[in-house]
Order: sequence, then C-alpha cells, then structure tokens
Amino acid sequence: MNITRSSSPGIRAIEDVYEEIERVVGEEGITSEACDRACYTRDWGPLPTSQEYLPDLVVRPRTTEEVSEIVRLANKYRIPVVPRGGATSMQGGCVPLKGGIVIDTSTMNKILEIDEDSRLVRVQTGLLIRDLNEELEKRGLYYGDRPASWIRTTVGGRISVNGGGAFGPRWGRAIDQVISLEVVLPTGEIIKTGSKVYEPSAGYDLTRLFLSSEGTLGVITEAILKVYPKPACRKVDMILYPKWEGMIRNIGRMLQAGLAPEIMTCHDGTRYRHYIEKKLLEEGRAVPEVAPDVGGILIGFAGREELVEAQRKTMAEVIKEDDGKLGDPEVANLWWETRQGMPFNPWPKTQEKKRFATIDFAVPIGKIGPVFRLYLQLSKKYKLEMYGGGTFHNAPDMFPTLTFAMFIDQRDQAEYERWLKYVEEMAHAAIEAGGTIAGISGVGSIKAPFFKDQYDRSTFEVIRKIKNVFDPNHIMNPGKKFTR
Repeated sequence: MNITRSSSPGIRAIEDVYEEIERVVGEEGITSEACDRACYTRDWGPLPTSQEYLPDLVVRPRTTEEVSEIVRLANKYRIPVVPRGGATSMQGGCVPLKGGIVIDTSTMNKILEIDEDSRLVRVQTGLLIRDLNEELEKRGLYYGDRPASWIRTTVGGRISVNGGGAFGPRWGRAIDQVISLEVVLPTGEIIKTGSKVYEPSAGYDLTRLFLSSEGTLGVITEAILKVYPKPACRKVDMILYPKWEGMIRNIGRMLQAGLAPEIMTCHDGTRYRHYIEKKLLEEGRAVPEVAPDVGGILIGFAGREELVEAQRKTMAEVIKEDDGKLGDPEVANLWWETRQGMPFNPWPKTQEKKRFATIDFAVPIGKIGPVFRLYLQLSKKYKLEMYGGGTFHNAPDMFPTLTFAMFIDQRDQAEYERWLKYVEEMAHAAIEAGGTIAGISGVGSIKAPFFKDQYDRSTFEVIRKIKNVFDPNHIMNPGKKFTR
C-alpha cells in the first residue's frame, strides 16, 4: 500500500511539537505510532485503497484549554491541524490530506450542563448524539438532530457540516439546534460566540460563521444546544407513489393542507428497497421489485395521540391526489428502525465488496425532477451501480437537500475516477439549477474542487479574506472547502 504523507511539517518540527504537546495532554494523550495513526487516514467516504493520508501525530485532548495549547503550538510550527469527530462524513472532511496533527475529540465527550427549565444543554463537542439522547430521555427530553449515523456521530461533526436528519421537518438542521459555541481559533485564542440565548441582532452572528465551517476556521470545543420535550406519541407511515415527481409534488400539497410532520424522508425505489431488503430476507419474506423512479416517503407525526391521528387522517386523503398509497405498517416501522441504524452496523453485508458512496446537493424544489433524471442518466453513462436517491426536507422552509448514492469498488481506480466524473457533473448541474454543491454532509475534500464555482469573483474573494483573517497560516483542515 502506498502511504501518502505530507512533506510540509519538517521532521524536526514534529519532534519538537511532540514533546511540547505531551507536556500538555500527558503520555496517554498523544501518539506517533504508525499503527495508531493508520486509524485516522479516512472517513466513511470512498477513497482508493492506493491512497492513504497518514497524520504525523494523533492527539486526544480532554479540555478546551488543552486544545488551545495544541493549536497554538501547531500554529507556531506551521503544522496542519485536522479536527475529527466520529468520522461519519462521506466527503473526506476529516482526512489529513497534508499530514500534521489530528485532534481526536472523542475524549471531549462530557455533558456539562442540562437546563431543563430553559430546555438547553451545554456539551463538549466530542459527545456522541446517541449518548446525549440517552441522558436526555431520562428527563423526558430529546435532541432535534437525528442523522442515520447518530449512534457514531458527534455533536461537533454534525454542526461543522450542518447535517440534515430525520427530525428536520420539525426542528430544522444541525445548526438550527445551536445557541452558541466555544471555539479555539487557529492562534490558540478561545472565544465564546454568544450566551444561552440565540439573538444575532445583538451583534455579528459569529455562531453561524463557525457552523458549517468544517474545521477550517477553528476547533469547536463546546456548544450550547436546544432540546425538546419527548412527544407522548410518535407514529410513522410509509407512502409509495408511482413516480418520484408525484411524491415531490405531493409534499407541497401536504404542507398546504396544514400538516406538520416530525419526520419526512423521501427516497427513490432503489434506495427504499435497500433499506428494507435485509430485514425482509432475514424473516424469509420476499423483497418486492421496485422501479428506480418510484417515490417512497417515510413520514412521521408526533405529539398528543389525538393530534397525531388527526394529521394521519388528513394525510391519507391528501396522498390520493398524486396516486400515493399507504404501505405495510410493519415495513414502515422496519424502515424507521433501519433508517436509525438499529441495530448499528457500519459495514453491512451490502458493503463487503463495494463501499457506499454518496454525494449531496441542494436545489430549488422545482428543479428536483430534472436533477433526479440526470442522476439516473449519469449512473448509466459512467457504469456505476446505484444505491439510490433521496431528499431531506428541513424546517422552516421545507426546501430539500438531495442525496444520490452509488456502490464503489475502492480497489478499482478506474471505477473511482468514473465516480469522480459523476460527482463533477452533478455538482455543476446543481449550481446551474440555482443550487449549491453541499447538502447534508458538507463540502469536504471530494467537492472542494467545485467550491469556488458557486460564487462570483467578488463573493469568493470575501470568503477567502474571512479564511485569511482567522487562519493566516492556513493550518486548519487544509484541502477542505478550499483546494489550497
């Protein structure tokens, strides 16, 4: 295997900074062993097996103050810094492309405060969303961001890419859960972006500046988050439509009818089939044949039971306007369990030979149909195996983010390069449709070559200046968003 390693931090600089960081975090908080560093060369996204990006050091701090000292030293020696959460991104967001120091935040996993009266929590950002919810449920509360990878995903990773999740229709995206942050700047300075109230009119909105920054402006070490009362009742249904376009059209009808779903996950036929087939086969049940352009919605309502049932009754009438039909309730519950990764298995049987590779965008709702059809065309053009497409709708406007996925053999360089060409065409199609190249998992390194294409020259220059103000030495997560 070819181990790709940065030549930017000199050997002497690494040796010097190792000794200084060890004095900060202790012997157990730092490693330069190759076997340890090899665990930090990739995230869940596809990366050819011929390419491995090895960090020079892995550091596991416990406090904001320790992170501050680590980053200060890295800046002093001009060593790249890559913050890492649960590594569940699919876009190469925490891959150490230039070597340097990976800050593993998994040791910063404490719940620092739960304010039940104000319905907020203060946490370290290495905390897993699963662990946060387990503690909140003891108090009749829950956290409003629920990605499919919630069992392994950290709070910090999610808010750094502004992910969308299952509860998005009710509570919005990951950044909509955030009130304020504690951030370590590339110089090592520590700042707080706000208080226990999110009120940006009181000053510049620094909180939103760092959210979605993917570790390129600093290291988010703490966050104050909104939490919500756990609903007394939650019921999920499955709706199938003859065509994808009819499904999208019917979502508008539901909103016009006044429906307020807590859950709305929309998939094409191929992806819907993948979600349910494993469990059906285990139970000895037949897996239905589903055309790729079929539309399927997993929809859920929450609250008092009478309110839930009233909305379900209205929904059953509205879906008929686009030939939608309610599916098997058992399969609906199975879909919900599978969507939440229960039981959790990051490497299911479907990925023994090929890896799940997804790319996501956001486009105006009226452009979903053409972009979806392009996805089907490009999968044939580049001879890629489809996993399926989907849309996620998030409050307050319910505009969609799109995710399109393939199965990729990482050992096949030619197939990987065909997939990159598919990504490039889809990214430019999203931009031309009036959308963006990012949806629910950020830009990372995979879509960084197209980041600049979204903006006119003047706008991109402002973005570049913001980066230079915070990170003049460009040590923070190099190769993400910006290609250099």
